[in-house]
Amino acid sequence: MSGLGQISQVKYVLKKELLVTVINSLVFSKLYYCSVVWSNTTDRNIRKLQGIQNFAARIISGTKKYDHITPVLKELPWIPVKLQLYYREAIMAFK
Repeated sequence: MSGLGQISQVKYVLKKELLVTVINSLVFSKLYYCSVVWSNTTDRNIRKLQGIQNFAARIISGTKKYDHITPVLKELPWIPVKLQLYYREAIMAFK
């Protein structure tokens, strides 16, 4: 996602809280758009989406490409992509 690449280039100018807000509003809004419709996609596509979320977490935390991402994801209040899709489907079914 090119938006994450651009955010990564200016991450040193922004505070961490603002960086989280920018990523939540610009990236995750597109990532989960109409997710109820396409959430039964293949595991390969879900892994790609998880990679986008991992890259966003690396931008916020400043970790390198080959550092372990699990501790960073536990620190952030983000649900993994697969669970987020289940959650959105459950909300839609409830409504």
